[in-house]
Order: sequence, then C-alpha cells, then structure tokens
Amino acid sequence: MFSGRHGATQAEREIIQEFSIDLAIAFDVTRALATGNLADTIDYYDLVEIVKRHIEGAKSHILLETLVEEISCDLANTFDCLDIDLTIRKLKLPFNASVGLHRNFLQKYDTVLP
Repeated sequence: MFSGRHGATQAEREIIQEFSIDLAIAFDVTRALATGNLADTIDYYDLVEIVKRHIEGAKSHILLETLVEEISCDLANTFDCLDIDLTIRKLKLPFNASVGLHRNFLQKYDTVLP
C-alpha cells in the first residue's frame, strides 16, 4: 500500500490517497540460479523503492497513465527486464469505488523514455 497525491482534479491532488500495485517482471535468471546470490538477481526491495519514489514522491500526476508509464520506464532503465507488467489501483474514489490501470511493458518493443 502506498500513499500519494495523484488525480484528475485539484481536489484529488490535495488529499493523500491510497494506491496498491501489482508488479511482475521477467528477466534472465540463469546466473542467479547458478550462484544462488542475491547480487545476481533483482532485489524486491529495489523494485518497491522505485515504485514508492514515484507514488509517494513530491511530483503529482493528473493521469494514472503517466504515473504507470514513468514507473515502467524507470524500472526498464534500472534493471535488465525483458517484460514489466504493472497495475496501479486508486483504492478510494469520491463515488465509493476503486479504479485501476494496467500496463504491460515489453522491453524489446517499447521505447524506454529517458
């Protein structure tokens, strides 16, 4: 669970809201399987820190699409991922519902933004 100030309206961006994420990445695990060393794989802590920095950081996003894209690009630029599958859900909306946005980022097909 993460807290942030993202939304289409100024009122949404003024209050802290709760977000959840589902993140799956694909990467070559050959070396990690051979060595058993954490240094040869992607540490979950590092993944969570990148997501947290974007959701809980000072920058506010009007569109969840922009937030998802920035996180996906940051992950792709940081790690040697073959595929990134990311869903972000805004858990409490004013009209008593939640909403989510899903993005599948295939490294070999998508352009990685700087």
